Amino acid sequence: MRSFREKLGDKLMMKYSKVFRTLGIFILLLGVSLLAYSCYPIPIIFGYYFQVSSMFMILAITLLGRKNSIALALIFGVIIWGLFKEPFIVWVLVGEIIFLSLCYNNQRRGSFLLIDVIYWLSLGIPAVLILIHMETGRLETNSILLILTLIVNSLTNALLAEVLLTYIPAFSLMKQKRRSITLHRILSNVAIVSVTLPFVVFAIIMGWYQSDMIVQRASKLTTSIAAGIEGQLQGWNSEDYNLLRLHSIVQLGRLQDITDKYVENDKSVRIIIADSEGYKLTVPFLYMKRQYPINF
Repeated sequence: MRSFREKLGDKLMMKYSKVFRTLGIFILLLGVSLLAYSCYPIPIIFGYYFQVSSMFMILAITLLGRKNSIALALIFGVIIWGLFKEPFIVWVLVGEIIFLSLCYNNQRRGSFLLIDVIYWLSLGIPAVLILIHMETGRLETNSILLILTLIVNSLTNALLAEVLLTYIPAFSLMKQKRRSITLHRILSNVAIVSVTLPFVVFAIIMGWYQSDMIVQRASKLTTSIAAGIEGQLQGWNSEDYNLLRLHSIVQLGRLQDITDKYVENDKSVRIIIADSEGYKLTVPFLYMKRQYPINF
């Protein structure tokens, strides 16, 4: 027979093994979530991005349990908001993970996707609208686009996490509590994935294409405008430049006239010429979107 000391040692070994396993998965999921959020956003529409970080935190709900997943979401929110200075709306995503953690039960038949839909209809959309109104003081068409992007992003992540936990053996083995897979659940997941996945992939491809086109257009426009202004300034002599450095009203006016001609042709641009100390030598028009700094 085994002695009491040997049995106690085995129990302690199992306990510490479980603790280190949980800690390892916790650190891994937190690191991957931070890396995915800060370094690998996927453009959908120019200015809006698809983030997969919440998918890893949804995985934590099943792999680590309720308390650990809530702790992971809170630490993620503090780091992203406090250190990376991200907008306050990141806490809406943290609230999503906390809501899923509190409502999801491994022992019952539930769906991350269904719970996520309930969250956005009851708490997510109102919270985003309140934050937008607090930030800008008004609600515009862009607000609806932002909400739709967040909802599609979150529901897709919930669906992907559910598929990984259900059908990938590596995740199934790491789950704290396993459930049997029913035919109804398989058919439901196949139907939802067959509709959602092509739409998301198409949106991502179009986002990459639009982002690349906009960046190329902005680069060509910047080069063209800068070359044109520099060409007109070649007629200036050293005295003109010296007076400009002294902020002479005459030279500043001439420089302003040069930039105004470009802005009149395209109201979507913003031209700002500054000296080496950062002092703005021209005043931009009202309808301006970009800056083209030219240093003397």
